[in-house]
Amino acid sequence: MIWSLALLLSCGGEPAEAPDEAVVVDALPVVELRLPEKEATSPLAIPSTSVLRGASNVLRKAVSEHGRDAENPWAISHAMLAFGPKVQLSTGGSAVDHVFANYAEVVDVGGEKAVRFPERRGDSLVEPHAELLLKAMTEMGVDPQHEVTVEGQPFKVADLYRGSLHRAWVDENTTSLGDWNNTPWSLQALATWGPEELAWTAADGHAMTLDDYTHAVSSRLVLENRPLRKSMSRNTRINKRGQGIFRYTCGGAHLMQGAAYAVGRGYGTPEDRELVVGEIPVLFWRFRQELVLVDDAIKSQPQYTSVLLIQRLKFLGHLLETLHKAAAMELFVATDQQKVDLGLMLEQLVVTIDAIHKLGLFDKMPELAKDESTRQMYLDLIGDSAHALRAITLATGEGTVRF
Repeated sequence: MIWSLALLLSCGGEPAEAPDEAVVVDALPVVELRLPEKEATSPLAIPSTSVLRGASNVLRKAVSEHGRDAENPWAISHAMLAFGPKVQLSTGGSAVDHVFANYAEVVDVGGEKAVRFPERRGDSLVEPHAELLLKAMTEMGVDPQHEVTVEGQPFKVADLYRGSLHRAWVDENTTSLGDWNNTPWSLQALATWGPEELAWTAADGHAMTLDDYTHAVSSRLVLENRPLRKSMSRNTRINKRGQGIFRYTCGGAHLMQGAAYAVGRGYGTPEDRELVVGEIPVLFWRFRQELVLVDDAIKSQPQYTSVLLIQRLKFLGHLLETLHKAAAMELFVATDQQKVDLGLMLEQLVVTIDAIHKLGLFDKMPELAKDESTRQMYLDLIGDSAHALRAITLATGEGTVRF
């Protein structure tokens, strides 16, 4: 530490004592991983049908052809979500091994080596949200002891987990991840392999527990959902102005999923669990509200039909995925009306997939990828197709949730 002359010298010219200061030792957290012990299907699942299988095949083709692109690690994370941890690239080879070898970085923490994924690598979008890849790997069952290569050096997937722990801290108003929108992927990933009563010292000496992390994200979910709950209580239409939960990726679906998974895994307080469960009726209420907004927009602005249908796919896929995950983790018991609504959501998801297919958007994906003005549509079709496919597998009992 270099002290300024004014601090080191008293008025008479004699050295003053340096103030007491805590010494922060930067080190990677040491943690004994606790893998999920349960694997459950949604108790609200229904038998598959030829119509559902047809819709799934359309989505599967889109993700298979475009999500396994060796030069698109963001897309690969969604292919893992759709097809599991052993998914192969379109060029051959393990997707997991490839993303570590080509996109991960080695970082030094107190003389130890850890692993992380950057937001971008050159022109490739890697991880726009903290721990997006780790979340996909933990959710779909990648072995933490699986050996990988990063910058020519041997590591294990667990080294990514330790590095992620070191980076993650929150307090009442701040997060090390830059934005609360980054926290849900991180929280779910850490909760998936975390031991009970997980505590660690994060970067800059921040003392953290996963209970505190869960409490912070759960509280943030409730805070951001407040405008929706107000509209729900007054039975007024949603007015989207980029406020509250609408500032979050995929309409806040990931914020809900991260908090729900953490409390379902046993983190946070019983009150946190109640808070998260209390947001589930809001999701059911949003179902009709959101569809009315999208469908009205399609009628009034037909020139934006393609973009709006993709938004419809995003909303319905994430909604069904979120609810069936929560049901599988026994976070709620559906009412008769909620069971009916889940069936209607699934029907509307199929309608949406069929409409996108008839417009030829899935066939035009290579063209969408090449044009900068439609590149985001291309990425949305990959990611939203993967989440919608995951939703259908959960809704038909073919997919499971590990917790």
